[in-house]
Amino acid sequence: MKKIYAYILAAAGLFAAASCQEIVEPAVNAPEVSGETFSLTAVAGTDTKTTLVDGVKTHWTPGDELTVFDANGTNQKFVTAITEPAASAVFTTETFAMPDDMNNAVLLAVYPYVENAVTDFQTHVAGLEIPKTQQAVKDGFDPDASIAYALAMGEEADNRNLSFKNLYGLFKFTVEDEGVTKVTIRTNGAEVLSGTVTLLLNGTITAAGDNTHEVTLEGTFEKGGVYYVAAIPGTYNNGITVLYNDTEIKSTGKVVELKANTVLNLGSIGTPAVWGVCGTFTGNWTVSQNIHMTPTNNGWYVLEGVEMYKDDLFKFVTEDSWTGSLGYKDVVLTAEDAVEYALVADGQNLKVNKNGVFTISLNPAEKKFKVECTEEYTDLTVNITVDNKAGWDPLYIYLESNGTAITAAEGDLVTDNVYAVSGDYIGSTLSYQFISGSKTSEKANVSITRNGAVVTLEETVIKLTFMLDTDNSKQWWGTTAKIHVWETGTSFDTSWPGNDMVYDENYTWHINVPSELVGKTIKYLIHNGNGWQSSDSTVTITAEGVTVMGSQIGIN
Repeated sequence: MKKIYAYILAAAGLFAAASCQEIVEPAVNAPEVSGETFSLTAVAGTDTKTTLVDGVKTHWTPGDELTVFDANGTNQKFVTAITEPAASAVFTTETFAMPDDMNNAVLLAVYPYVENAVTDFQTHVAGLEIPKTQQAVKDGFDPDASIAYALAMGEEADNRNLSFKNLYGLFKFTVEDEGVTKVTIRTNGAEVLSGTVTLLLNGTITAAGDNTHEVTLEGTFEKGGVYYVAAIPGTYNNGITVLYNDTEIKSTGKVVELKANTVLNLGSIGTPAVWGVCGTFTGNWTVSQNIHMTPTNNGWYVLEGVEMYKDDLFKFVTEDSWTGSLGYKDVVLTAEDAVEYALVADGQNLKVNKNGVFTISLNPAEKKFKVECTEEYTDLTVNITVDNKAGWDPLYIYLESNGTAITAAEGDLVTDNVYAVSGDYIGSTLSYQFISGSKTSEKANVSITRNGAVVTLEETVIKLTFMLDTDNSKQWWGTTAKIHVWETGTSFDTSWPGNDMVYDENYTWHINVPSELVGKTIKYLIHNGNGWQSSDSTVTITAEGVTVMGSQIGIN
């Protein structure tokens, strides 16, 4: 048999909580202070509304309600009749079931009243919530955002003596800006701050189900006013970020710990965080010379009228420091126009895919950025300067971009060792070759920057070329050709079996000859190392190079 009682509940103040240090050095061992006790003569429990007194202590407020579970496990509502905030209050309900055997009685009360809250009396209470969006209360906090509980067993339950304990933590901050209507606190990692929670009967709450890693206060904030926001306690390993009207104001990458039944003081918050762009075009990566961005009221920072080229690199920095800079994952990103990209802390460099004037936008809270080209430079002229060590005159240059010729097939004239190339080639790699009369240089590649490029034409490359010209020798020779040279009196002389020649395909090989042999006649023979060889031969070296045919030197 269960006894039916009409009970009255006297509830004590929820807690006295200690303030932590500023967020830059948060205290990690703030003491947890239990609340005062109250007497229970009836089970009470419904949407209890609490008031923060003197910034450290919560009191009951008129109209507060408690959730209390009777012996049948039924969720019952208790209401207080107090008319002023008080450290203790009387809560009443019409009827309440208690067990006959009070030695095994369990009395479980939860603040606030939640109609759908359930318990198993052994491990937990489910169906509770710390709201993602809370209402701003100057010098206090949203009374619907707190969770407290009291648990009594046996004789303590029979005497109706309960001690409530707050299970949420409070962030405290002072607003230093005018016109603030929304303040958001967000973890910089995956840890959650608000949403559905489970109350464990060991005196903690844990995230359950629908949760988010931020909590928001909405309302009209007074400049200089002190405000509190309730959150799920936890350790936030990557720190937290504070936003006013969706604009980042303050952020820390340091570990932040919010403990239950404590207040973590974030200090005075007002001046928006300083974000800027630093790169090759801002003092050549000198972080103190970064270009500051302008914060907007939608969380984005904007920098307009930035001239960038495809060879420029940049990153985002905050507070004129590389600490906490934002870049792209593990590769250099070439950003497309108007596409949003995700950023990571201390990531790789960024670049654009056009030359021109850009607007750069950054959302540091969401770690996103985008660029928009407002004026594209499509026809730019840069100089390719030639270090003409070979002394070729006249000098022509042949250029290709991705296999497409930029100059005439025979090349364009280079004047005073400078060639001006026009087009959208900054940030590109071009293939080049020099020509002078019958002389041609090897093809090479050069990267074009906004400052153009400098290339070197080494001393004349002289080739002695050997070419098979009979079907018989082509059939049996193979792809190897060696040359043995003697009596030149230079380093070009070899010992047997000689030096390898470079295979150029189509049964043609070549070897470069020192310029000191130009005009001289050398003695040589050519063989394949496998029985095929020329007769002892001579050839006069010219500056344009020499080609000898197999049949000319006894290879048939």
